[in-house]
Amino acid sequence: MADLEKAAGFIEHGHRLAFTLRRWKHGSQRDNDFAFFCSAWESLRRPRRGSLVSRRWDRLTDEVNAAFSDEARARILAEGEA
Repeated sequence: MADLEKAAGFIEHGHRLAFTLRRWKHGSQRDNDFAFFCSAWESLRRPRRGSLVSRRWDRLTDEVNAAFSDEARARILAEGEA
């Protein structure tokens, strides 16, 4: 998933997927994983995250924070007493 998210972010920011994958698989980094290839290639070093991934991550973070909020804890404690 991390490689897929990384590739999606690069595509959204103007990198061509086929060209990037060809450069990876036919270049000197072909024996390394995609993340290592990206860290070794100058134009891919800057992490990119696709907007879909960012939106889902934000939503998940909000959901987890809400589950562990003081209000959620009080509600769980109140349900346990009932």
